[in-house]
Amino acid sequence: MLSYFKVWPFGVTPEKHAGIWADRRNLYDELNYLLTNFAERKRSFIQPLWGYLGAGKTHAIWHFGNLFQKKGKVKFIYSKFPIHAKNFYQLYTDGFIPSFDFREFAELSSKLWKRLIANKDEEEAFFFIREKIANRNDDFAQVIYNVAKMWSISPMKASRDPIFILSRMWLQGAKLGRGHLNAIGVARNISNDSDAILALGGIVRLFTFEDDNENIHGLPIVWALDDSHVIFARPSKQQEEIQRGIRRMIDECPTKLLILMSFATPDPEKIREGLIEELKTVASYSIIEIPPLTKDNALIFILDLINHEDFRRQDAPSKFYPYTEKSIKRIIERIVEKGIDLLPRNIIKCFEHLTDEAQKEKREIIDIEFVDKFFNNKCLSEFCSLLA
Repeated sequence: MLSYFKVWPFGVTPEKHAGIWADRRNLYDELNYLLTNFAERKRSFIQPLWGYLGAGKTHAIWHFGNLFQKKGKVKFIYSKFPIHAKNFYQLYTDGFIPSFDFREFAELSSKLWKRLIANKDEEEAFFFIREKIANRNDDFAQVIYNVAKMWSISPMKASRDPIFILSRMWLQGAKLGRGHLNAIGVARNISNDSDAILALGGIVRLFTFEDDNENIHGLPIVWALDDSHVIFARPSKQQEEIQRGIRRMIDECPTKLLILMSFATPDPEKIREGLIEELKTVASYSIIEIPPLTKDNALIFILDLINHEDFRRQDAPSKFYPYTEKSIKRIIERIVEKGIDLLPRNIIKCFEHLTDEAQKEKREIIDIEFVDKFFNNKCLSEFCSLLA
């Protein structure tokens, strides 16, 4: 079977190709500066990111989150903004918690506990956690104590221990009965915005905690909230509740937390109009924008993509293979003629459909003649969702 590439390059699922970056030099520089600056200064704030659906926001978030996490500069947590969230509590339980690695929480709790009890008795260690991590929240301090003690003895046994399991459920926002609450030593469930802010604040402080005396060096956190425009679809009262919760989260963690919020609105100005004044005070004034590509940018985008080492065959006769320079330019022109925006997702879908058809016909080179035939006969609403 004829295969143009080592691996098929036209994947539209951002997470699967997060390590690959094609063109968009200005966006690359902006996001690189954002995360480099945050990792160095560690001041907490909110950064809005705007682009149309398919512009590449999710891919950009995954690319830089993974890149900086691999460098050991940040801890990256990615969440889709929960569509039905009515308040910050639901943003915590349905947005943050499903993206949160509890095993890592247990490991960090255990590591901190072992460091502390090497120089302190258990009571001193507990009150150290209460002051430095839990912000004097007795329930959160107790849960760290429960998790740390059990994990320190045996991670395998901890995963089956009722106290450990109930402590994890409490942190996840489960509604525990009085008997279960008493069993793990906490007074009440996480049940409202204030509780959720305190719990998330504790998690952030645990992950970012630094203490030279204890030889503990945490990393600043980037919490990516993708599809944040769903906030604006909620009733105005719920919009305010969610945004006030996010604002209070920055107050709870004034350092080491970057909340990167992506929006797909008709234009960037809609973000400014939709954010409440309280949130604007902790948000970057400058919105990072991802506009559609120009024809020249689209050409570079495709060349960068098909020539990536993961995809290009070693015996490819040219950087344009399996196309020609003229045929790539013609594809881009025909996309524009069809009224399709030059967004990365759209470009990838069009090239995928066209290239797949060429491969079925066993064409060695995809030339202008084939491109025109494809757009005349196959690039129709009955075949292409972009035209439907």
